[in-house]
Amino acid sequence: THIPKRLEIKLDYDLVHGEIGEQAASGFVAFNLISMSRTSGVYDSSLFVIVSLDGRIVKVFNTFELQEKDTHFCAMKLRDPHTFLLGGDVNTSESGTTHLLKWKEGTFTTLENGTSTNCHDSQWSYSGDHIWQPGDKDKATLEMASATTGEKIKKVSLSPFAQDINHAQLIGHDTQAVVSSRLTDALIKVDMEQGEIMWVGSGPAGQLELITLEGEILANGSSLFSGQHNAEYFGENEYMIFDNQYDTMTGNGTGNPSRLLVVHVDETKKRMTERWSFSFHKNPWGYSSAFGDNDRLPTGNLLASFWPKVKSGTNYEDVTYDCRASEIDRSSSRIAWEVKIHGNYKNALCEEQFCGRGIDVGWRMYSVERFYETPLVHNARCDAKNMTISFVAHSSFKRNNEDPGSYSLTNMMGMPISSGIFNFSAHWRPAYVSFGFSSSALSLILSVANEWGETKSTHLTCA
Repeated sequence: THIPKRLEIKLDYDLVHGEIGEQAASGFVAFNLISMSRTSGVYDSSLFVIVSLDGRIVKVFNTFELQEKDTHFCAMKLRDPHTFLLGGDVNTSESGTTHLLKWKEGTFTTLENGTSTNCHDSQWSYSGDHIWQPGDKDKATLEMASATTGEKIKKVSLSPFAQDINHAQLIGHDTQAVVSSRLTDALIKVDMEQGEIMWVGSGPAGQLELITLEGEILANGSSLFSGQHNAEYFGENEYMIFDNQYDTMTGNGTGNPSRLLVVHVDETKKRMTERWSFSFHKNPWGYSSAFGDNDRLPTGNLLASFWPKVKSGTNYEDVTYDCRASEIDRSSSRIAWEVKIHGNYKNALCEEQFCGRGIDVGWRMYSVERFYETPLVHNARCDAKNMTISFVAHSSFKRNNEDPGSYSLTNMMGMPISSGIFNFSAHWRPAYVSFGFSSSALSLILSVANEWGETKSTHLTCA
């Protein structure tokens, strides 16, 4: 196993803070770095990395020999604030065993009795100890299996609309699913209770009207995105997509750079509309044939991963890094935070205008996750005239359903004044909470906790 030459961090506190403030910059970023050697044709290093936004390396785990040689992770989600659910990939097979990682302790636990499954995505079921995953690559299915035994419990077919499912997100208490079909350039929504397709957006079998950022209405059967990865629903009818711009018919790029894409779907009008897009570089330096992520953060910023298939020297386009995780301010399209990974292998340093590297050379990451150690609490206010407290809260990591939270109000001596419960909103959207209280104290402590007891406390001055 080898390591990168260096990690380069950039941080703009104002853009990271947004409306949330300093707490927005207190979280961590997790990603699995993988490296492949062109001479061997197999992966030769896999490092699961957790960093703070200011560049502190919090944890590094060598996952290369977890299952057998060449193990790395594609799927990566928080099961709870202390545990990752990881979908393993052995070499380039796109399948492997699913693991839980207790990231503070560094302990890995094999799930599903060691059954080899599709590595692209994994999600814990809303109820029970089950795991949702795409079926084998050549099967257009979503499958739920026992996290303990690996026994298949439910299977839903998406044939003939889906091929090479690389993302599957269960929402609405597992009653619906959002599926990314890479080889058909499609985003598919599924009724999981009835086992029926609700709609197909984009691609040859598309059923939605497609409208570009420029207002152009595309012909039926057109693709709004091509060969995409990690399409995900983030509430308010918005879907975040990493649009690779990979032409599945030719196996090459479309001629456009890869991009972060936000689309809005109006299910009543059967319409999909582009809302925002961003590319790191112009083509060919901005093209990534595979992998890539695009997640909405509580501030509204977008967290992405990207690797350039073509690099360029500092005297040209200055694309000298192997891969990057970046946070982009949606309103200004400026970089709020990023980490660039620089390689230490032969020919890693590009000094020409065009340095093609392909998918078999250097460092890459499939996806990236942001998380916090406590809930986010902001815009907390005390209205002394009306005797009310109000605040806005977000869960400590992104979740696909509402999850329970609680609050308590005390004076500065810790004497209780009021308490209650509420729900954190799904998809990292804000939860707006207000409640009445009775106290003569003007200085108060508001504490907001999640279901694991992790608490964020805020000092309030009543006015």
